[in-house]
Amino acid sequence: MSTSDEGIQLELPYMWHTNDEFNKMMFRTRVQIAGILKPLELYGQKEAVVGAVEAIMEVIDLFGQRVRGKDIPILLIDKPYDDVVDLLRRKQ
Repeated sequence: MSTSDEGIQLELPYMWHTNDEFNKMMFRTRVQIAGILKPLELYGQKEAVVGAVEAIMEVIDLFGQRVRGKDIPILLIDKPYDDVVDLLRRKQ
């Protein structure tokens, strides 16, 4: 949303993409996230990095669905530490 000079909230539509475009964007996003987390692999965290990338991609997908109107929670974990460890193990 943006605000005009009068303070009125304006709805800005989100552009929809073809499945092919969406898949390319998700792939590029995955590569960027993996690249950001790559230094952690130097410290023996490769398996955790792979799981973290997958979990982050799921959150991004949930966020995108929510932004476009799907009434779903953006939630993968309830208890930060225990759930994250379990989630990362499942993603490997």
